Amino acid sequence: MNKKSLLVSSLTGYEAEIGRWLWCLEDVRRTLITELTGMSQSLLDRKIGQRHSIGTLLYHIALVEADWLYVEVLGTDWDPEISSLFPLECRTESNLSHFEGESLEQHFSA
Repeated sequence: MNKKSLLVSSLTGYEAEIGRWLWCLEDVRRTLITELTGMSQSLLDRKIGQRHSIGTLLYHIALVEADWLYVEVLGTDWDPEISSLFPLECRTESNLSHFEGESLEQHFSA
């Protein structure tokens, strides 16, 4: 079995630890874009059984990353313009809020 190695680098222009975490976020973003490119809107919005849709998971990932940036890194309130990109609460009771109708391009541009 061949193992792949992942070399995490720090993005330039940032304090080393923050730069490494930002690099990791960008690495996940590249992987998601590669794997999801060409997916139909119906598949993006479809809940599979009682599970979440891919669109819901993309929304949740972006929301959590933005929260990490503003709360943990910057230690401040969310920028209102960024906050407006997330109209739904993160969760409804014990489930993620269902999110649909946004194209892959819209998900990727946020």
